Amino acid sequence: MKTLLAILAGLSLCANLALVAVLFAGRSDSAATSANAGASSATPASAIAPAEPGPDTWATLSADDLPAMVQQLRTAGFPRELVRAIAVARIREGFAARYKALRPDAASQAFWKTATVDPRIRAAEFQLYREEQKALRDLLGADAEQPEMSIYQNRRFESVPAAKLDDVKDALRQHEERRQDIYANAINTITPDQQRRIAALEKEHQATLAGILSPTELEDFNLRNSNVASQVRYELAAFNPTEEEFRTVYRLQSQLEPYVPNMSQEEMQRRSEAQRQVREQIKAALGPMRAEEYTRATDYQYRQTSQLISRLELPPETTMKVWEVKQEIEGRANTLRRDTSIPPAERTKQLAALAEESTKKLTPLLGGARGMEAFKQYGGNWLQNLTPRARPNSPSPTAVRIGP
Repeated sequence: MKTLLAILAGLSLCANLALVAVLFAGRSDSAATSANAGASSATPASAIAPAEPGPDTWATLSADDLPAMVQQLRTAGFPRELVRAIAVARIREGFAARYKALRPDAASQAFWKTATVDPRIRAAEFQLYREEQKALRDLLGADAEQPEMSIYQNRRFESVPAAKLDDVKDALRQHEERRQDIYANAINTITPDQQRRIAALEKEHQATLAGILSPTELEDFNLRNSNVASQVRYELAAFNPTEEEFRTVYRLQSQLEPYVPNMSQEEMQRRSEAQRQVREQIKAALGPMRAEEYTRATDYQYRQTSQLISRLELPPETTMKVWEVKQEIEGRANTLRRDTSIPPAERTKQLAALAEESTKKLTPLLGGARGMEAFKQYGGNWLQNLTPRARPNSPSPTAVRIGP
């Protein structure tokens, strides 16, 4: 009991109890409270009619029987967040000694020295973490999920039929644990071999999901969760696609084999050609007008400019106006560079004039000097390329004077 009271004190439960008393003040006791007293510990708190906590609530808690303690807290009417906080603290206390045994000298590690962790220790810590999370799931059921993750989780699984949800979550959990096993053996960086193992694991994971979900359900799930979908969302941020356009691009991008490090020259060429073909297929599927917008919006500098315009809280159409200035100036700059009849000094002078003209045109579009300075650092690299960089002066071949 002393241990439990210490945990409760650490969680500032006195303040929480006062809050609970206010929340539940005026609610009459219900016969449903006693009817739910023997319910399973996995029963969500929302399924139990809360009652006002009595003066003997803490004294009667089953400190050494976690399922009984959780049920008592739920029956007493405590919010699920508070019940979860207490359960997490108790479970962590139970694992603390095992964690400490893995790194007994961690507390005495000198702050100025780098702590190199043996991959075997990291793997053991991963295993302990899994056991800890399983104990929490077994104790709390659905309430084990962190409240702040509920919105993310709801969106992640919104397309999965309710009857298949548990199987999908189990498959994801096993997949993540196996990924952790690979990362646990990494030392500072992920090796090419580990990257290949992760890619193979992803293929196996997709096969597992395909055994649970129908093809349509699997695609809908991957549209929300896969690495390919995340990459497509990033690339199309400035394109503003419709749902159907996003699905079209995703399906075509999914045809590409995932990139893995240390590809041979031949493999890189094949992948580059495959990427080119996919981009052509995407443009054909989008139609001429949207294909042109897609080409522009997926340009790295255009995307950077779009993000900057958003951060500066300028009208979205500003991105296109800035892009038009860039295209015009770069076109004129390329003409100057190709004209061999222009002496180098004169070419440099004219390029510098173009850079100055660009600044005058862009500054008002970007909301003033502050926006212009931000653009030079984020999306405006092309401005720096207008003016050739001066080469450092070579040291004189003559003798160098030493001394006064």
